[in-house]
Amino acid sequence: MKEFNEDQMDDYLLGRMKKNEVQVFNDKISKDKAFAQRVQERQVSLKYVEQLGDLDLRDRVKKVHETAMKNLAPEQSFSIIPLLKYAAVIALIVIGGIWFLQKELSSIEVYHKYYEAYALNFGARGSAGEELLEAGGRYYGNQEYENALAQFNAIPLAKSSAKINFAKGISFLETNQFTQANAIFQQLIDQKDPIYEDHARWYLAMSYCKEGKMKEAKILFQIIATKPNSFKQKEAIEILKKI
Repeated sequence: MKEFNEDQMDDYLLGRMKKNEVQVFNDKISKDKAFAQRVQERQVSLKYVEQLGDLDLRDRVKKVHETAMKNLAPEQSFSIIPLLKYAAVIALIVIGGIWFLQKELSSIEVYHKYYEAYALNFGARGSAGEELLEAGGRYYGNQEYENALAQFNAIPLAKSSAKINFAKGISFLETNQFTQANAIFQQLIDQKDPIYEDHARWYLAMSYCKEGKMKEAKILFQIIATKPNSFKQKEAIEILKKI
């Protein structure tokens, strides 16, 4: 009598088997109880794998099944493990697969997935002091953040602004100068700057993530997620589901 492997069982159970093979398969089921049991067990495993929606688990299920069978005597292979126990084994694999697919993101993973420098434009100006601003803006736009900081830091305090400070905060973050970056972002938050408060809160959270301070970052994500129309609110809600 013809033998069928697990891939052929899958074809039968999923309706992909050729018509001329189906009758042969049905005949084997009716005449071979051990084979019929295997098909039934295979149907259970496919049910759980398909419910998960991750067909890559099929190979893991197969390996676990083969390992279990090796530890049994030949006459026990298809009788000692009741169908419900087999289903429980598959369920555990599925749960493990879900955990693997939905594992928590680390702080640095959050940073790399969600961070991007904020685009700022500093147009050309006339005075000598404003030329520093224009040069700093040009370096900032080219992602030359150390050069941008040199220009921004040379601007007199009297000519400074929230926009310049925000650009400096981003530049400090990009160059891993977290203390300086965090201080600037926190100052913009504390001052409730009408333009940059929400932006500063998001980038302070990103800075904490880059530092590995998930606890501090999470507090900020919670504020962003619950504040109506906040900058990056959608992303904050998404992150909170993953950390």
